[in-house]
Amino acid sequence: MIRNVLFGFTEEKLQALEDDPKKPLVIRVFARAFRTDWENGSLTNFTVFMTWAYGAPKVDVNLSGGLDITVLSPQDRRARIEELLAGLGYNRQPTPTEGAVDVDVQE
Repeated sequence: MIRNVLFGFTEEKLQALEDDPKKPLVIRVFARAFRTDWENGSLTNFTVFMTWAYGAPKVDVNLSGGLDITVLSPQDRRARIEELLAGLGYNRQPTPTEGAVDVDVQE
Protein backbone atom coordinates (compact mmCIF):
# COMPACT_ATOMS: atom_id res chain seq x y z
CA MET A 1 0.00 0.00 0.00
CA ILE A 2 2.75 2.45 0.92
CA ARG A 3 4.65 1.82 -2.29
CA ASN A 4 1.54 1.99 -4.51
CA VAL A 5 -0.17 4.90 -2.83
CA LEU A 6 2.57 7.21 -1.65
CA PHE A 7 5.81 6.72 -3.56
CA GLY A 8 4.44 7.88 -6.90
CA PHE A 9 2.43 10.82 -5.60
CA THR A 10 3.30 14.48 -5.74
CA GLU A 11 2.84 16.78 -2.76
CA GLU A 12 -0.43 18.03 -4.26
CA LYS A 13 -1.76 14.47 -4.62
CA LEU A 14 -0.79 13.70 -1.03
CA GLN A 15 -2.63 16.83 0.11
CA ALA A 16 -5.69 15.74 -1.89
CA LEU A 17 -5.55 12.28 -0.27
CA GLU A 18 -5.24 13.82 3.15
CA ASP A 19 -8.24 16.10 2.60
CA ASP A 20 -10.55 13.50 0.98
CA PRO A 21 -12.96 12.19 3.67
CA LYS A 22 -13.96 9.29 1.38
CA LYS A 23 -10.47 7.78 1.47
CA PRO A 24 -9.64 5.18 4.14
CA LEU A 25 -8.28 6.71 7.32
CA VAL A 26 -5.02 4.75 7.17
CA ILE A 27 -4.21 6.23 3.75
CA ARG A 28 -5.03 9.72 5.01
CA VAL A 29 -2.76 9.17 8.03
CA PHE A 30 0.10 7.98 5.81
CA ALA A 31 -0.35 10.95 3.48
CA ARG A 32 -0.31 13.42 6.37
CA ALA A 33 2.75 11.77 7.94
CA PHE A 34 4.73 11.89 4.70
CA ARG A 35 3.74 15.49 4.03
CA THR A 36 4.78 16.40 7.59
CA ASP A 37 8.15 14.72 7.02
CA TRP A 38 8.57 16.67 3.79
CA GLU A 39 7.72 19.98 5.48
CA ASN A 40 10.06 19.28 8.41
CA GLY A 41 12.88 17.99 6.23
CA SER A 42 13.01 14.69 8.08
CA LEU A 43 12.43 11.02 7.40
CA THR A 44 11.08 10.05 10.81
CA ASN A 45 7.60 8.92 9.75
CA PHE A 46 8.96 7.41 6.55
CA THR A 47 11.41 5.28 8.53
CA VAL A 48 8.70 4.11 10.93
CA PHE A 49 6.33 3.17 8.12
CA MET A 50 9.03 1.35 6.17
CA THR A 51 9.90 -0.64 9.28
CA TRP A 52 6.25 -1.55 9.77
CA ALA A 53 5.75 -2.43 6.11
CA TYR A 54 8.97 -4.32 5.36
CA GLY A 55 10.51 -5.08 8.75
CA ALA A 56 13.62 -3.71 10.36
CA PRO A 57 16.86 -4.01 8.41
CA LYS A 58 19.12 -6.88 9.37
CA VAL A 59 21.79 -5.86 11.83
CA ASP A 60 24.89 -7.94 12.49
CA VAL A 61 26.54 -7.60 15.87
CA ASN A 62 29.99 -8.97 16.53
CA LEU A 63 31.14 -9.31 20.10
CA SER A 64 34.67 -9.98 21.19
CA GLY A 65 36.44 -10.17 24.47
CA GLY A 66 35.79 -12.12 27.60
CA LEU A 67 33.98 -11.96 30.83
CA ASP A 68 35.71 -12.70 34.10
CA ILE A 69 33.51 -13.67 37.01
CA THR A 70 35.06 -13.33 40.42
CA VAL A 71 33.34 -14.41 43.59
CA LEU A 72 34.25 -12.20 46.56
CA SER A 73 33.32 -12.40 50.19
CA PRO A 74 31.70 -9.28 51.64
CA GLN A 75 34.98 -8.38 53.35
CA ASP A 76 36.98 -8.83 50.13
CA ARG A 77 34.38 -6.81 48.21
CA ARG A 78 34.62 -3.95 50.75
CA ALA A 79 38.44 -4.05 50.56
CA ARG A 80 38.30 -3.90 46.74
CA ILE A 81 35.90 -0.95 46.83
CA GLU A 82 38.17 0.88 49.26
CA GLU A 83 41.15 0.13 47.00
CA LEU A 84 39.36 1.51 43.94
CA LEU A 85 38.20 4.61 45.82
CA ALA A 86 41.74 5.23 47.07
CA GLY A 87 42.97 4.96 43.48
CA LEU A 88 40.53 7.74 42.58
CA GLY A 89 41.87 9.91 45.38
CA TYR A 90 38.90 9.40 47.63
CA ASN A 91 40.29 8.45 51.02
CA ARG A 92 37.42 7.70 53.31
CA GLN A 93 38.13 6.57 56.81
CA PRO A 94 35.78 3.78 57.88
CA THR A 95 33.78 4.46 61.00
CA PRO A 96 34.24 2.11 63.97
CA THR A 97 30.69 0.78 63.64
CA GLU A 98 30.66 0.42 59.89
CA GLY A 99 28.72 -2.63 58.90
CA ALA A 100 27.04 -2.87 62.28
CA VAL A 101 23.31 -2.47 62.62
CA ASP A 102 21.89 -0.60 65.57
CA VAL A 103 18.66 -2.10 66.81
CA ASP A 104 16.52 -0.33 69.36
CA VAL A 105 14.62 -2.97 71.30
CA GLN A 106 11.96 -1.73 73.63
CA GLU A 107 10.35 -4.03 76.11
